[in-house]
Amino acid sequence: MKKLILSVVFAFTAAAIAAANQDESVKQEQEFIEVDYSKIDRKIKKEPAYKGKPYYGLFILDMKGEFKAWAVLDISKNENVLYFDKNANGDLTEAGEKLKSNYLAPMMEIDEIKIPDSKLRHKKFSFRLTEGYFAPKGKEDKKNGVFFEMLWNGKEAVKCGDIKTKTAVYFDESIDKAPILRPAPHGKLQFELYRSRTEYMGNVKFKDDEMAVKIGAKITPNFQIGKGGLGKESFCFLSDTFLDLKKDKIFVSIIGKDGGGKELKERFQIKEHC
Repeated sequence: MKKLILSVVFAFTAAAIAAANQDESVKQEQEFIEVDYSKIDRKIKKEPAYKGKPYYGLFILDMKGEFKAWAVLDISKNENVLYFDKNANGDLTEAGEKLKSNYLAPMMEIDEIKIPDSKLRHKKFSFRLTEGYFAPKGKEDKKNGVFFEMLWNGKEAVKCGDIKTKTAVYFDESIDKAPILRPAPHGKLQFELYRSRTEYMGNVKFKDDEMAVKIGAKITPNFQIGKGGLGKESFCFLSDTFLDLKKDKIFVSIIGKDGGGKELKERFQIKEHC
């Protein structure tokens, strides 16, 4: 069956991306600094004795891009362990940084992380492993995938990976190739297509930022706003109420080609949340 291939381009007001709903107390205290992920120091000072194969992920959790916390999954036959460098000093052997789980409840949690020399107090860190029912299609045997969520400064919900669409960030066995996540509602934010239920109805197939849509199908594309990281599925997205659509004007251009290769283009304003 012929399909319509679409890609998405966004336009928006400065207020929508640079300042929408950002925490004023933190914004006034510190300027948000963007990070060149390719120049990040990936050294870990001290690691524990792992029981299985370790898988690495790196989180940047402050405004300046200096608080870099390593997360390491240690998956073995008898238990799942997550080591998280809560104070970002590079030592994963310190007390309180070993979080255990098991196959009946593949989830690890951290109540709070305090960022030094700032008012930032992140809360409700949650790491759910991709096992069994939650595993993305075709990756049921991979145990290094994570669904992550937290409250930035105890207020703004941020997630990476989505149980509903079974997309997850996969930690890597190489420190040099580990994904980098920056779950922050500040700085330059991006949009990403949300793989909604239309995909499961057989009308849509996704590839990166393109949709292949069956000719004649009626779909409702959804989008997420958030901050991109480094590595596949490292996009951290914010809640659907982060933007105020009464004052933040967001436009989307749908650009595609029909079954005969003819280019099509339409521009719309987003006026409602999902």
